[in-house]
Amino acid sequence: DAQESRGLGDVYKRQIYLYATSPVQGIVGEAEVLEKIIMDKAKLWKLTERQSGISTDYYEQYFQNCEIACAYKVGRVKRYDKTRNLKEMAISYVPQAFAYVRE
Repeated sequence: DAQESRGLGDVYKRQIYLYATSPVQGIVGEAEVLEKIIMDKAKLWKLTERQSGISTDYYEQYFQNCEIACAYKVGRVKRYDKTRNLKEMAISYVPQAFAYVRE
């Protein structure tokens, strides 16, 4: 049973909220989570690099000092008509990579 890197633990959520940084600074949409993939970081990159939207350098820097990495396969993506404030989601700080939201 592989332990996931980067502090994500074993929590599995069915949706991800999409946060836009400055100047928007708000939640602009959500994505349905179809699958959570945890594996050796080199194998994960080979599996996801074409759809990742990030460079190899960014991936390597993000997962430096990690042997295991995680990715989410997403399905339906919904863009909100109106940007939502973080406080509406009970988040009192600006997330650097992710934040868990209580359901």
